Amino acid sequence: MGIARGWLGRALAASALVMLACISCSTSAEEPLVTREIARQDVGPAGGTVTGGAVTIEIPEGALTETKTIVIHEAVDPTARKLPADTQIAGGLYVLEPDDVTFLKPVTVTVRVDESKKRADGKGALMLFRGTGGNAWTPYGADETTASTVVGKTTHFSLWAPTAADETYCYLNQCHGFALAAPSRDGSTTGAETLPGLDCRVPQVGEKGVVCKGTAPDKGPPYECHCEGSDVTLGTWARLPPDTAVTAMAQQCGAPACPPKPTFACDLGLTCSDSTNGWTCSSLREPRVLCNGGAGGASCSCTTGQAFDLPNTNKLTNDDLVAAWQASCGGSCENAGTDPNADFVCPGTLGYLDPAGQCIVETAGTCRDNHFYRAECEPGDGKVVSCKCMLDGVETKTVKAACPAAGFVCGFPRSQGQSTTQQCPFVMTSPLVEGQTPQDPPTGCLIQPAGTCRDGHLYSAECQGYENEVASCTCKVDGKVTKSLTMKCVDAPTECGWPSSK
Repeated sequence: MGIARGWLGRALAASALVMLACISCSTSAEEPLVTREIARQDVGPAGGTVTGGAVTIEIPEGALTETKTIVIHEAVDPTARKLPADTQIAGGLYVLEPDDVTFLKPVTVTVRVDESKKRADGKGALMLFRGTGGNAWTPYGADETTASTVVGKTTHFSLWAPTAADETYCYLNQCHGFALAAPSRDGSTTGAETLPGLDCRVPQVGEKGVVCKGTAPDKGPPYECHCEGSDVTLGTWARLPPDTAVTAMAQQCGAPACPPKPTFACDLGLTCSDSTNGWTCSSLREPRVLCNGGAGGASCSCTTGQAFDLPNTNKLTNDDLVAAWQASCGGSCENAGTDPNADFVCPGTLGYLDPAGQCIVETAGTCRDNHFYRAECEPGDGKVVSCKCMLDGVETKTVKAACPAAGFVCGFPRSQGQSTTQQCPFVMTSPLVEGQTPQDPPTGCLIQPAGTCRDGHLYSAECQGYENEVASCTCKVDGKVTKSLTMKCVDAPTECGWPSSK
């Protein structure tokens, strides 16, 4: 057990059995840091590895000119030092010695994180900070929240802290908009495996932030991020780094804090459309409600089983329905102060042509489910073509889609901008026949949610007329016909009974 009273000092207590480690974190009146020694090992010019508890130090050959004693101390109380804003300790607090040595080559410090301290929602990043005196911290490593360790490289020892850093909402999607269809690192421009390059800064303006660069990961090393003005590599990713992690790094690299999140009214996500007998309105916020109306008023039913009538003769507005939704369906606006679009699984998609003219659509980084989604479509110039759906590089199915919509039709998880309460992605219509474009004379109308719905099913309808023409239609679930109706193609979501879309 030790008591820290200076970066380096160590004193022996009156008893020869007790050693006091004197390792201060500041020149201020900060409370001494109480530590315990967990590892001690001599390392010379040949290099070596020192492990103690959750910490591993790798010293390369040539980093030292003479033998030094490497010591790892762990703080008794890991919360004994104030961390950077919007972070929390994600493991122990460690002091590495000696701190008066400058290594000639970077030393790798790996810290295993406490799984119970990681964010369950996958947002933000794991970050490794080096204390530089007082409450000053410098980021030396970063990884996505699914990682079990966080790694940093340094030429100096001191105080180290693994943390869980929060996402910075106002910087979302500022990086992946700059992802480029770049050649592989070796300069080649052929081969379908060539993936997007990356060259971006978050935030895009200001003196401080994070810079992420890289080219195709198939030639590695792939994508790297560092703080503006620093040569310390925070993290290296085999795929485009998760957008949520980039925003966390941006803030910890000194980017301005975001303003408070805006608040939103009790938005039910009301969607209305004309039907053959009047109009239909449905809500997206749970519990959902469906209202069918006409000149005589509206009849509504809740997914909780209740039913009620409204006297409205025109289409409903959100305000018309809120009170009845609360009273009859048991709805609550307690969570109305959060942005319904703020939560998403994937950071959006990128679309580009590979050198062979094949159209590629892929998620702009690893998604929060720790998977990477990709669609490869035949050259089609905007026409409906055959596309291969890929999950982590493995083909899962083949679909028919215009390339820009391939990600949705393949069933990529929800991306930013899609409501968290909707049951299916938004509805899209397209020509029925493969190879047609929307400008060609139609031979029929195909309408479907743009991807697999939350219940795991893919809904569609095929009609023989234009989008707004009453014609013969078949409703399908997972490709199987469930019913045949005469209706407008655009009425299929209601008439076929699909879950709600936005």
